[in-house]
Amino acid sequence: DGAVAGRVGKRNAQTTAYAMFSPPLAFDATARPGIMEGMYKGGLFWDGRADTLVDQAREPFLNMLEMNNPDKAAVVNAVAFAPYADSFELYFGAGVLNPQTPADVDFAYECVAEALAEFMRSPEVSPFTSKYDAWKAGNAQLAAAELSGYQLFTSKAMCFRCHAEPIFTNFGHQNLGTPANPAHPFYQLPPDLNPAGAAFVDLGLGDVLRARGVAEADAAKEDGKFKIPCLRNSAATPPYVHNGFHATLRDVVVFNNTRDVAGANTPPPEVAANVHRHMPPMPGTFGQIGLTDAEVDDVVAFLGTLTDGYFVPTPGNRHPVADAGMNKNGTVGMAVALDGGMSRDPDGAALTYRWSFVTLPLKPAMGGMGGMGGGMPMASAAAFDDPAAHAPAFVPDVPGIYDIALTVTDGELSHVDFVQVNVAAAGGGM
Repeated sequence: DGAVAGRVGKRNAQTTAYAMFSPPLAFDATARPGIMEGMYKGGLFWDGRADTLVDQAREPFLNMLEMNNPDKAAVVNAVAFAPYADSFELYFGAGVLNPQTPADVDFAYECVAEALAEFMRSPEVSPFTSKYDAWKAGNAQLAAAELSGYQLFTSKAMCFRCHAEPIFTNFGHQNLGTPANPAHPFYQLPPDLNPAGAAFVDLGLGDVLRARGVAEADAAKEDGKFKIPCLRNSAATPPYVHNGFHATLRDVVVFNNTRDVAGANTPPPEVAANVHRHMPPMPGTFGQIGLTDAEVDDVVAFLGTLTDGYFVPTPGNRHPVADAGMNKNGTVGMAVALDGGMSRDPDGAALTYRWSFVTLPLKPAMGGMGGMGGGMPMASAAAFDDPAAHAPAFVPDVPGIYDIALTVTDGELSHVDFVQVNVAAAGGGM
């Protein structure tokens, strides 16, 4: 619900937790299993329209369906009378909350957005305090159902392909065939707020690209696609997907499991174009994965381990800072050296390092893992699980973009950074 009673946004609320790790929106042409055509990755909001946390922070204040402030000056004035106003001016400069010109108002508003973005980059928003994090650090054990769910998540259920550890998203955009949500109150808003009424169709990423001047033929290929969400804290944040169609996490898993199964009675998608399907359709792929009811329950049990607050950090212990180094170029068949040596712990604790693949290019033959650089995506926890390896190497065997995560842990708290390796074919080219 927005600040004005009865007004609602056209989309389900998204978590800002772990949003700090999302890159700016960009197209990645790399062919991947089930996504041969490449995909857009990154951006914030469901449609990826904001490239940075500052961009994201600017929008809700002035959105008439959300906070409904009349202008930037009203926002700045509200901050000027807040109890933290003195601290704000101490950081951004004396008088910043007393703007005298329109340019002053714009600057102050940017400061407000930057302050919010800085908070969203903080451990308060992305704390890594879930049972999963404690388990990975060796400080907890998963229950039998949770462990079974993790094993399914990283194998048969294929969740890891799009929801890769450690953030549990690959930051991509897909149309999963989500049906329209007839219970969505946005449909009932008056014409000045929803001109299309009950006929409203959310085109998602496609409309963002149109607004950016992308050719219609290309933008239309992205209609109905939305950001693949981070699954951390998902058990605590119903309803699900961009329009809130799914009421529970179990509903989501069942939909992914049976969408294309005869007799499942799945409603038609809100946007019929560009629905993500394995071609040719076959059992064991998205929409007909083949999980049993018990296996569905186990996957849901594992997702419950991703909720922060499982443990309270030791007082005074500060988060380490992961640094995966600069993006790199590589060549098929030649070792690529990674380096997390600039990672640090503010309290001087020794760090352990866990490198994991987030996305991998498609191996043409789809045969086997091919080692750490293989084209077939693997459970990311198996990729570079060597606590001492702050500078491992891998040998890529197919060209394309490899997204790799570094998780560092001080024995209790964790932090993540990402590096991208753009691998060319031997002899040049992609």
